[in-house]
This record gives sequence, structure tokens and C-alpha cells, in this order.
Amino acid sequence: MSATWPLAVALAAAINADAGVTALAGPDCVFGDLVPSGRALPYVTLGSANESDDPLFMAPDLADGTDLHLWGATRQEVLQLYGAVRAALMGATLTVSGFRLLTARVALVATLTDPTGLAHGVAHYDARAAVTP
Repeated sequence: MSATWPLAVALAAAINADAGVTALAGPDCVFGDLVPSGRALPYVTLGSANESDDPLFMAPDLADGTDLHLWGATRQEVLQLYGAVRAALMGATLTVSGFRLLTARVALVATLTDPTGLAHGVAHYDARAAVTP
């Protein structure tokens, strides 16, 4: 059983439900695949996901990670969105279907200017999850 998809669903729900995020990015600002044409900045897209057995604890737990891509018109807008997303995720109790989260953290990996001219940030959400019986 994999926690990758349920974790992505839980992340999107927590970010979309947060008042601080919606104040900056509007409602329903997280997209898994394609961003609707004409969608105003800023917004979040779900990026790469990874999963492995948790080698640190030698237990049947899973180590999961999901990249969150933050898009805005300026670097300042991206960093403000990152702050709101980080606060939303660190303050949330995520419900991950079929799993219990044991630990979680989110960290900004990088900000850059995309070739399109948009400001782009990449944050990474790490979690350790146990399968619920």
C-alpha cells in the first residue's frame, strides 16, 4: 500500500482550506496536473513524489515526500505564499487515508526565475507514515 496519492490529496485539502493561503492565492489554489488557462497568480502545483521504506527506524513505516511548486509574479509573492503554505501544513493535522502520520516537515528548497519569467519556488514536504490496521 502506498501513501503517495493519499498524502497529495491531504496536502491539497489542507492548503486549500487555510485562510492565510486563500487570502494570498484565492480559493482552490492547488493543482495536481494542469493549471486552468487564465488562472491568476499566485498558485501551487503538486510536483514530484517519492516513497521508500523508512530505513531510519527499521520499521514497516514509509518515508514519503512531495514537492510543492509555488508560482507567483515576483520572488516576494512566492516567499509570502511559501510562508502561508508552511504555516498551513505545520499547523494542520492531515488526514491521510489508510495511514497515520508519525512525523512531518516542510522546507523551502529553492526560489528561482522560471524561463517564462514567473517567480518559482520549490518546497518539499517530508512525512513518515504508518499503515493503519
